[in-house]
Amino acid sequence: MRRDGHGRRLTAAFVAACLLATPAFAEELAGPYSADVLRVLDGDTVEVKVHLWLGLDQTILVRVAGINAPELKGRCPGEPEAAAAAAARDHLAK
Repeated sequence: MRRDGHGRRLTAAFVAACLLATPAFAEELAGPYSADVLRVLDGDTVEVKVHLWLGLDQTILVRVAGINAPELKGRCPGEPEAAAAAAARDHLAK
């Protein structure tokens, strides 16, 4: 049986078409989307589950722009307010 490479060329053309078509489907989708807050990481970052479509969810981290809250687990000298942040959190949680 002689192989002329027709199947390989067809497969290569199909793969190339798929790769070239991918950016056309990578557009940003217009919102707004509903989301559920899963957890609060610190004063300016939350983890949310975004409901994009029926049965299609994505979990992402959302950081609030323009807010620089003290990190509760900050390990650098630039986070001297971590103890005050923890105290404020505990007070609000009562």
